[in-house]
Amino acid sequence: MIHLSLKACLYVYFISVLHKDVLLKAKLLALSFATSIEDAITYPNYYYFTFNQTGNTVLLAVSISSISSNVVTLPNISTSLSVFILSS
Repeated sequence: MIHLSLKACLYVYFISVLHKDVLLKAKLLALSFATSIEDAITYPNYYYFTFNQTGNTVLLAVSISSISSNVVTLPNISTSLSVFILSS
């Protein structure tokens, strides 16, 4: 049994040939569509993005800087980002 170093294992892993999945593009497209629909539904009602955490970070910065207080609600965005960070 040969024990490879971590560097050697990573090298072998990253140069290995990927197996093609016929439905991969369809699955990724369906996932993108589903997350976009979820964000489109939740933003007008709750003023935060469910899946778009980069957008929540931008909205949090806008909320903290008080540039536009009528568009952004700080409790919703901070709760969404907190749950995202704690769950990862």
